[in-house]
Amino acid sequence: NYEVDLNSIVHTCDILISDYSGVIFDYLLKNKPIIIYAPDINNYSREPGLHFNLRKLKIGPVVTNLEGLLDQIKRSLKYPEKNNRKFEKFREKLKKKIFKRQDCFKEIVKVLD
Repeated sequence: NYEVDLNSIVHTCDILISDYSGVIFDYLLKNKPIIIYAPDINNYSREPGLHFNLRKLKIGPVVTNLEGLLDQIKRSLKYPEKNNRKFEKFREKLKKKIFKRQDCFKEIVKVLD
């Protein structure tokens, strides 16, 4: 439902499925799995363009079709720890790049938990 404020429910999510939304950066604070579902990534990266190459960031799998998305969801549910560890260091690296000071988000994480 588009009337639900995403920020009010993001703390309850076990996996984030997003395209190019800024919620990705908020979700980095939770250190939970992220799946990038971007069927139009090749076109979108050219016009209007992306600030980050989502594939090179490696914060989660980038899938371009529904079959790939369903497969990634199944993997994440079946092997949650394995899939989380695979991308954890890359999410941590991006988090440190985005949030230069570690102390600036400690209180936010407390609220999210």
